[in-house]
Amino acid sequence: MQLDAAMRKNFKVMETVMTKNSTTIETVAQEMGEECIGVRVRLLNRVITNLYDKAFRPLGITTNQMSILVSMLRRGFSTPGEIGNFLQMEKSTLSRNLDRMRKSGWLEILQGEDGRSQRLQMTPKGRKVVEQSLPLWRSAQKEAKQILGEHGAASVCETANDVWSKHSPR
Repeated sequence: MQLDAAMRKNFKVMETVMTKNSTTIETVAQEMGEECIGVRVRLLNRVITNLYDKAFRPLGITTNQMSILVSMLRRGFSTPGEIGNFLQMEKSTLSRNLDRMRKSGWLEILQGEDGRSQRLQMTPKGRKVVEQSLPLWRSAQKEAKQILGEHGAASVCETANDVWSKHSPR
């Protein structure tokens, strides 16, 4: 069977595409390792979170827990669901942290008016840990800016704010 010119051209294009797309697992790993945004964001997250966790360690609080307390103070959240939605935190992570925070005396978990839901209330001890964290946070913030550079830190904040405004309920 003879191929007409148009069919031969299409076949040649398909053959070229298939050859280009025929990659080894090593080239896949190389491409993903060099270009994956998810890997880069997770790396930044681990490095920076570890920095803040280390700074907050004398107070016995983690970065996740501090973000919950700060959100409660800033936003006046009263339910676990609202905090989880705002912080884009998985339900199990939030639940585990709230339980630890309750045991540490930083917040109380109260019954909602309907008897089924829960309301969160920060305790004086929780307010005190936030107040005590300020110099530790400032030190960690300074170190994070040194690691990222002023431009990098500003870019991270700007990008996070843009993404957050699009994906976080207000």
